[in-house]
Amino acid sequence: ASLYCGAVLAGWGWLHLRLHEVGMTDGHIVIQDGQISYPLPVRSDAIARCDAPEVAQWEKFITTYQRRGRARLTLHTCITAQDSDEQAVRFVGQFVLHR
Repeated sequence: ASLYCGAVLAGWGWLHLRLHEVGMTDGHIVIQDGQISYPLPVRSDAIARCDAPEVAQWEKFITTYQRRGRARLTLHTCITAQDSDEQAVRFVGQFVLHR
């Protein structure tokens, strides 16, 4: 699989799991836009990670979705080589949740 797909899936998966944790299972998640950079090569097994957004951003996202049936959230993900803490891939994506 490509590093781009891994970076996107880290964000999609984080959002999917987080929505289920708060009991919101009626929406569809789509990626609207994404920017990626590859500062380092990945030459071993990789680990993909998504950073949680700020609490205020998350709360606004949930409130907007409940009000309008559609909301947008920016998520930052990264990929590191298994034996390193340095980010080999950085991704910023706009994820949209809609009914």
